[in-house]
Amino acid sequence: MKQLKALISKELINFFGQPTAYIFAAVFILVNNFFFFSNFFLNNQASLRDYFQFFPLTLAFFVPLVTMGAISGEYKSGTIETLLSLPVRKSQIVLAKFAASIIFFLFALLFTLPVVLIVFLLGKPDVGPIITSYLASIMLIFLYTSIGLFASSLSREHLVSLLIGVISLFGLYLCGSPIVLEKVPFFGQVILSIVSPTAHFDNFAKGLILAKDIIYFISIGWFFYWLTVQKIDFEAK
Repeated sequence: MKQLKALISKELINFFGQPTAYIFAAVFILVNNFFFFSNFFLNNQASLRDYFQFFPLTLAFFVPLVTMGAISGEYKSGTIETLLSLPVRKSQIVLAKFAASIIFFLFALLFTLPVVLIVFLLGKPDVGPIITSYLASIMLIFLYTSIGLFASSLSREHLVSLLIGVISLFGLYLCGSPIVLEKVPFFGQVILSIVSPTAHFDNFAKGLILAKDIIYFISIGWFFYWLTVQKIDFEAK
């Protein structure tokens, strides 16, 4: 446990010790705020549902930006050999990077709270969907981060890892978008809705906490975490 804490601390120092991390967080918040407030006063309704509905799309771009160098950077700089020589399991190395990334995005989520405060000052929104929307956001970050880390493990080049992560996450998002769903038969709609995080995220945003949605985020997130561990283990042999 001490070794894991030390690894997480190292990763957090790397995150918060670089100005680019704060820039990514600021741009993420600004983009979401722009989309939301551009229509908020036109809707004339005190609701945050439109605010959270942009998260699956914006995070599909920003998560790979943050995670692209998490593992590829270790390979490119040669520090992966030092990490693998430490008396820690490979799963702990990945878990430390995963945990640090999650903590960073939770930090970024804190800066969405002023928007919540503004909406409460202007009206009386339903508290339940707001709470479940934040829970959905955490679940989505869990899933996206695991995929982003796996993408980072597939190449030594940051840009390649970024492209793999963005294409993968944007593809998942599109699978559940109305633009795609309306062009496939009903059976295809059912399959794509299960595969894409969009429908699962929307259920939370509506105030619904369903076991199938929780299982989806946790199982898919764990699967890509496991794939990342196996990839590092394969490279170490």
